[in-house]
Amino acid sequence: SSVIYINYKNKWVGFPEIDGCDCSTALKTKVNNNLCTEKVHRIYPPQFSLETQNCENFQQKYGFNRYPRASEEELEFPIAFIILFYKDLDQV
Repeated sequence: SSVIYINYKNKWVGFPEIDGCDCSTALKTKVNNNLCTEKVHRIYPPQFSLETQNCENFQQKYGFNRYPRASEEELEFPIAFIILFYKDLDQV
């Protein structure tokens, strides 16, 4: 569906860069992992504060509008939709 395509295109879910790979061969092959990312780009609270000044852009950039709006039933049971995070805002 178009929602799945948009999610992959924006790199919000999955691993689009390995689409079409022969997974069974890849899993059986020994490789050097020096090509893997060693450092994860983090976004810190001051940057989040600046970016939230434009709500529409913030929602688009971080993928908050990637799912359909909650139904009435979902709104009646919000506990099922709470997002918990351990330490940093960018984990959400």
